Amino acid sequence: MFCRQVLFRIALTCHRWRLAAALVITLCFISAVSGCRKPHPFPPTTPEIHGPVKDLAAIRGANGLWLTWTMPKRNVRKLLVNGRLEVTVCRRENTSRPCTQTGPAMYLAPGATGSFSETLPDALASGNPRALYYFVELLDRKGLSTGLSNSVATLAGAAPQAPNGLMAEVTDKGVLLHWARVSPTDDPSGSAIRIHRSQVILMPHSSTGDAAAPPPLPSEESLLIENGSQTGHALDTTVHEGDTYEYTVQRVVRIKLGAQVLELDGQFSAPVTVQDTPH
Repeated sequence: MFCRQVLFRIALTCHRWRLAAALVITLCFISAVSGCRKPHPFPPTTPEIHGPVKDLAAIRGANGLWLTWTMPKRNVRKLLVNGRLEVTVCRRENTSRPCTQTGPAMYLAPGATGSFSETLPDALASGNPRALYYFVELLDRKGLSTGLSNSVATLAGAAPQAPNGLMAEVTDKGVLLHWARVSPTDDPSGSAIRIHRSQVILMPHSSTGDAAAPPPLPSEESLLIENGSQTGHALDTTVHEGDTYEYTVQRVVRIKLGAQVLELDGQFSAPVTVQDTPH
């Protein structure tokens, strides 16, 4: 009896080993057949609209900042976009810092000219001039982002003060302008001076009481004088005898960033008016 039990256990053990061996062989065969097949990942989720924005432009004046760009008109299937698109604007001072969103999201029509403006926070409207980068981001109706737009650079920092003591003098060579000079110590960057000139049109007087013809539109000109804060003068040789002109000047900080020159315009001086009389 004891011998029969031993033989039965041996036979059962051998049978289990056969099943295990068969299972291992089957699994190896399946792995060999399917091993060369790579699982297909799910296609990445892409936004329905074209992006990102590539024509972002910026203007900095005094403590304000203005942005413009063009909204996409068609989606990735080249069909017209239906409904408004969500837009957010963000800024950062350098590439190592995160992009800080400026205000709530906007919703703009497809193909529209996008615009944004803000008054810079005190921290960005003070201190030395430095680069400041803005971006816009578009989201489709599913909330998928097209990514940040091209960065547009402008200048943070305090806007220059208005030049003092502007005077205009008629000479035989033109109108000579003077303003208070700034020493290199107070203006180490040697800011430029932008001269603005507008022609003053006097209303014609009719002795007969008839309605006079409308006056022509006044002409406006501007001229940039490099390092003008330290030179303190400029000569306008493009004036015409008998015409009356109004002048204002402003300091302009200009910083080169790669191939681009960034400008930060200051406040305007008090205007002066002069008439170029015949010599």
